[in-house]
Parts: sequence; structure tokens; C-alpha cells
Amino acid sequence: MLRVITMTAYRRPAYTGEVLAALAQCDGIADWLLLPNVEPGHEEVIDAFRQWSACESRLAVNKERMGLNRNTQEALVRAMLLRAEVVVHLEDDTVPSPDALRSFDWAVREMLIPDVKSKDGHQITLASGYNKPKTQPRPDQSHICDTRPIWTPWGWAMDRSRLAWLLANWCTGNPKCFTCKIKSQYRRTRRELFPVLSRIQNIGYDLGENATTPKWYRANKPDAVGGGTGGEGGVLARDDGDVGVKAAWTRTGRDGCQNRAAASDRQLVADAASLGDHRRGQWILLLPWE
Repeated sequence: MLRVITMTAYRRPAYTGEVLAALAQCDGIADWLLLPNVEPGHEEVIDAFRQWSACESRLAVNKERMGLNRNTQEALVRAMLLRAEVVVHLEDDTVPSPDALRSFDWAVREMLIPDVKSKDGHQITLASGYNKPKTQPRPDQSHICDTRPIWTPWGWAMDRSRLAWLLANWCTGNPKCFTCKIKSQYRRTRRELFPVLSRIQNIGYDLGENATTPKWYRANKPDAVGGGTGGEGGVLARDDGDVGVKAAWTRTGRDGCQNRAAASDRQLVADAASLGDHRRGQWILLLPWE
């Protein structure tokens, strides 16, 4: 099974370096193929990919600047032409947690490829790695996921058939966004799977294609990220004892999942009252990839 990570990058070497450093530490990274599509004109960014060694990489540097929309499309077309069965897409400011690839791989193989439906009967079109819950998840919630209307573009994954659908319905109207048409046409009928504890940290608002502010960034930055890391100040703090309680509860969550190893890979839990008022009555999914 070919597993591919597509990634787009432009003019932000510090962000790019942080994403690549975190990606290199992801569980199972050696089993993946990295397909970076990099805009021209910034050698420090290009060199970061040239120095990449954690897994096989096939770097593509554009001859001219394409912009976010077209560059993303080109990256995904490369994955499609290789007939990749699991495709994860990252941008140069979406930092993955150490278990992000394992969670994406589980979601695609066990939920998307078998075409498991959401509780309300809709197709699950993609697996998103990003979430910002209303309250910080408890330790025993760190491997729980749910569904919501599409599309959250900060780190996501698809299988080949859904990628083919996406490319066939690609939105070309906005050079800085590829999800506008998808959101407007399919939010009521298609869902995305997402983890309660985010597996992606959005670190960037500086020099992005879409102008954002520090206020916007603070509103959209997850308070913590799974797999033994905690987010502080827009940077993933490593699990080396300096992140205190947040690191402790993410570790506890991973360990606790091992005690549920006998659970079905697609076990649905109908009574979610223990998750708090903001999630009461929703169905949740136990993620047994540990």
C-alpha cells in the first residue's frame, strides 16, 4: 500500500523547517513517500527539502509561482498519478504530532476505504487532523474522534477514490483557496472525520497566502496536540518534561488506549455524555491505532 504525503511550501523557511522537523519524528515516517511542491525564489525553503532524509522524497520546484490553489492541485495530481492509496496533505505551517501519520493512516484504511458512514448517514469524505475543542480533552479522550461538515484544510487525508472525486470537482475560482466550491456545495451532505485531540498545530499567520492576524491565529490554535506533545506559543513543545500537565495527559491518553486494544476498529459509542455538555448526545469513535 503506497502512502504519500503531499506538501506545499513557499517563502517561510522557519515554518517549513518546523513542519519538516516534526514530520521527521512522526511514527512510521520511513514507510511514507514525501512529495513536496515548492514555489520558486526562496533557496532556504528549497534547501530544507533537499536536506530531508527521514523517508523517500521527490522534490518538485515550480518553474514559476503557481499560488496556493494550483500548487496544491499539482501536488495532489502527483499523488494520484502514482496511484497512492493513502494521501496526507500538509502545508508549510501545519505541524503534525508524533502519531499524526498513524492516525491518518488508520482513518483512511478503516473508515474511508470501507466507506463507513457518519451517524447521520452521510459519506465521510476526508480525515482532518485539526481540531480546537471548546474545552480541553481529558486524558481518556485523546484517542476519540467524531464527524463534522467539510472542510477543514489544515492537515487532512484521503484515499485514492475520494482524491479522484476532489480533483474532478476542483475549485479554480479563487487562486488562494481550493475549498470554496466544495464547502458551498457539499457541507450539508459530506462529512470529515476529526480527532477530539488535534493531531495538527497551525503555527503560521505570517506571510501566508491569506492575510491573517495574531488574533485570528490565537482563536484557531489548538491548546494541545496529541501524541505526547503540547502546544505552547504556536510551537510544538517536545515531550521532554518541559510541557508539564499537557504532556502528561497526552501520554496518559496514549497509554490508556492500549487497554482498549480489544475494541472493534470501528466501535461506535452512542452515549457520549461523559465528554461534557458541548458533546453530549453525539456519537464518538474509539481510535485503536496504538
